[in-house]
Amino acid sequence: MGLVKGATHRHFIWTAMDATTKIFPVWHIGSRKLQDAQLVIYQLKSRLKNDHIPIFTSDHLRHYFSALCSHFGVYRRELGHRDLVWRVSSKLLYAMLIKVRSGKRLHYTITLP
Repeated sequence: MGLVKGATHRHFIWTAMDATTKIFPVWHIGSRKLQDAQLVIYQLKSRLKNDHIPIFTSDHLRHYFSALCSHFGVYRRELGHRDLVWRVSSKLLYAMLIKVRSGKRLHYTITLP
């Protein structure tokens, strides 16, 4: 995902890329909102084989969890929880890169598995 320069409003380019072929099965221009995350993950899921679960890397946008759970997870009752909870498929490989900045200066990055 990247910011579109020169745009009058803040627009972001969302992409999904196949690591082997370098093909982009999904790209979307939008904002950083839940509906955009849902749309991108929905389009990706619709273009994959039924049993295929992708490797997913992202920045620290909170909407990814909801989008990934709704397409690659289950909503179930668990011990110790009164209500149903979302759980991402254990087959989904997910990594996150968090950039820590002060103004425009990058101080350091954190990679979470």
